[in-house]
Amino acid sequence: MFKSQIVTFAGVFLLIGIFAASSGWSFYGTSFLILIFLFAFFWYKKREKFYKGIALIFIFFALGFFYYHFFTNFFEVRTKVIFNQEIEFVGKVVSDPRFFENTQVFDLKLQESDQGTVVVLLPLSPKFEYGDQVKFNGKIERGVDRRTKPTVFFPDANLLQKHQGFWVKEKLLRFKAVQLAQFRRFLSRDQAALLAGETFGFRGDFTEELKSAMNLSGTTHIVALSGYNIAILVLAIQKTLTNFMSRKKRFWLIILVILLFLIMVGGEASVVRAALMGFLVLLAREAGRPYDVFRAIILAAVLMAILNPNILHYDVGFQLSFLSLLGLVYLEPVVSKFFKVQDKPPSFLSWRENGIIALSAQLAVAPIIIQNFNQFSLTSIFSNILILEVVPLAMFFGFLIGTLASIWSVLGFLAAKFTAVILAYQIWVIKFFAGIPWFIGGQFFPKFFLIGYYLILASSVFFYYYGKKKGTGFG
Repeated sequence: MFKSQIVTFAGVFLLIGIFAASSGWSFYGTSFLILIFLFAFFWYKKREKFYKGIALIFIFFALGFFYYHFFTNFFEVRTKVIFNQEIEFVGKVVSDPRFFENTQVFDLKLQESDQGTVVVLLPLSPKFEYGDQVKFNGKIERGVDRRTKPTVFFPDANLLQKHQGFWVKEKLLRFKAVQLAQFRRFLSRDQAALLAGETFGFRGDFTEELKSAMNLSGTTHIVALSGYNIAILVLAIQKTLTNFMSRKKRFWLIILVILLFLIMVGGEASVVRAALMGFLVLLAREAGRPYDVFRAIILAAVLMAILNPNILHYDVGFQLSFLSLLGLVYLEPVVSKFFKVQDKPPSFLSWRENGIIALSAQLAVAPIIIQNFNQFSLTSIFSNILILEVVPLAMFFGFLIGTLASIWSVLGFLAAKFTAVILAYQIWVIKFFAGIPWFIGGQFFPKFFLIGYYLILASSVFFYYYGKKKGTGFG
């Protein structure tokens, strides 16, 4: 038990070290606070071994702190981009272009070695695709901070070659484009946009009115790809192939499908986290070992932070993804106990269960949302209670529309009619709660208040698990 706790906490404090460095915190000041915490924790848990535990964990904190500076300095020295000068440069489109009312936006990997990736904004015509090699004449401008890539605004562009990207990703993006076209063909604009967001995380078709309504109702997260997508894929494969394929073959097929889906939809933090955790669940089952949710969360976060240490401080999507997951895993039992719903029978349409889930997730992310988006919807709990139960159903029918339409358009049309009812209900809920102006606005959380808020949440979880002498999930 003690060794497993050391390994888990080593990962936690590696992440804390990276986050502290990226946030500009003092190494010595943060170290002092961590030492106080470690002495208190290990004295309480394992008095005879706490010196060894403190030394090991503190080493990982220092490694995380210095790894961030090594990573950023190494790549800044190697990057050879010429900024703020009119130059000619060649690059390859490495993302699925996003189309807006008057512009298209995509990531461009510069052709010369070590020049990195820039964001390009262009008019809608001519349209470019993933894998296009393009020559530009324009000015590359620095990002405003480490969270933003260098940007090129409306340069002269000329297509040199097509199909220069990874052919698997190219085929997958084309498949996604076909599915989105089927949504637009059979559904209204708002319905097609909502379904595209729920199934593929595609947000290019949203009207400003619908985006505003989702922000005000606290339902934007339903179009942010998450574990829902991975879970539906895994369950569909499991149920379909149980009688036709061995467990080992299903395992490798599911891993392949997760990887292909990840390539197709892009690398948002929530999807990468869900994919990593799905992989760890399957690997644990295949190896016959118990699956520990907290260790899986930490391992997924460590892997992502090693690849890009800026993600901890600068990527709000990453923060919301992991905090909401921790809220669902660890706050949900605490909230259930507080409202005394643990021993009650299932409610009608799972309204009580969805309410607890929504409240737990919202408590975990509320300060981050307020700080970054200047408002937090107080009606989001109720809107999520009404929407969450039908999101997986809408996603299932979304995948079904494209599949059936490719066989016979009439089948796709019929599937779309069923889906339209679900989507119309979701849109009604979104707009209804958007019209109720109950929200908290303003960036009123100072840093010490933010830390205090999460310490209170962590303490409630700690006393819930340790006070009842249960397994903690931490080791």
